[in-house]
Amino acid sequence: MSTITGTETTLTDVRTQLTERWWVLVPAALIAAGVGILFSAPALLIVAVVGVGVLAYQNTVTGIEPSVTLSREITPTDPEPGADVTVQTTITNTGTAILPELRVIEGIPAELSVLDGTTRVTATLRPGEAETFSYRLRARRGRHNFEAASIAVRDPAGGVEKTGKLQTDDALVCRPTPAPLPTAALRGLTTPYAGQLTTSNPGSGIEFHTMREYQRGDHVGRIDWNQFAATGELRTQQFRTERSAAILILADLREPSFHRPTPETDHAAFQIHTAVSRLFVTLLDAGHRVGLATLGPSYWLSPDAGQQHRTQGLLALATDADWSPGRTDIGQTVVRQQLRLMRRRLGQHTQVIVCTPLLDAASSLVVTTLAAAGHTPTAIAPAPATAEGPGGRYRRLERTLRIGELRRQGVPVVDWAPETALETALTQAHEGER
Repeated sequence: MSTITGTETTLTDVRTQLTERWWVLVPAALIAAGVGILFSAPALLIVAVVGVGVLAYQNTVTGIEPSVTLSREITPTDPEPGADVTVQTTITNTGTAILPELRVIEGIPAELSVLDGTTRVTATLRPGEAETFSYRLRARRGRHNFEAASIAVRDPAGGVEKTGKLQTDDALVCRPTPAPLPTAALRGLTTPYAGQLTTSNPGSGIEFHTMREYQRGDHVGRIDWNQFAATGELRTQQFRTERSAAILILADLREPSFHRPTPETDHAAFQIHTAVSRLFVTLLDAGHRVGLATLGPSYWLSPDAGQQHRTQGLLALATDADWSPGRTDIGQTVVRQQLRLMRRRLGQHTQVIVCTPLLDAASSLVVTTLAAAGHTPTAIAPAPATAEGPGGRYRRLERTLRIGELRRQGVPVVDWAPETALETALTQAHEGER
């Protein structure tokens, strides 16, 4: 399936400037005038006058007033991550004047790379005529807004150029169905709601915990009748209680999460998005109450359960601007402010799973602050690709030291390499803590 997006006709950031096409006439006119006067040559004087006339024209005209529309046809409309997407862009002259030299440079989404095709075109368009060009992109998860296309039009003489931007609301939305994980990064803190998280507290459940003396009112099904037959003593069996947890999944979408050595490399924010979406459905399927939040952008979804809550969260992950690729550069002061607001919203017994690459001190501060407040955080730390050389090695060393410090403070950290599946990283981290 494909879709034809909306069109836009209003140019913004319009500028008019003189080109360098006729600047060669300046020295030529001066030389012709000088030689014509020196040798009394009328023909050379006429050439000088013509040159001056052309230059005067260039400085008085304002160029063509372009009226164009731009539309894009995107195929397919809902791709999976890594799929090829074809974009066909059409520019149409909707004005009444001929556009003798129209140049268009497509506004590619910042986080997407062009595989092949052309993203620019130069054409001459009569009124009503259109020019189409196409290219292929590699889809990545999230909502990717197209940037403004650059438009340039020159007058028939080519001496005056008018440039502007043509912005549309087009976007490529890639919203895969997240696959549940076989295990989730949960710790022992629970809520009074029934669920699938086994606790160390005795009570009703399916896993045996302890035996105690019979008390009036104990359910007859929990009495150990074999023990009674052997000794005549009534004993009651206790099982491990299963409760649900209240969990907030916090995504660090600040500037450091978007660091990558080349445009073709996936940055940590893409891994974070994968982890958040898969953990969200996994924990909901296990009967827990799950919420979503971002660090940097200001998205908040309180922990809850149910199909409507699930749909709301998945829709936000796919289309909400706070979850779409975009760099938010904030300092530690703003991070502290966001953290204070988040702590006021969190329930007393809410666990927090922090998805962060741990590339700066602010990310460690978030985890340690939540731990001090009793929210038993777990850190899932995607390891971003780093450039070779001293700078890359230094960033890797700093990150390793942060992971080690958090683990010494009792915070579980899942060090997730890009080439490793998330479920494998979770399993390895769980086995390493034993």
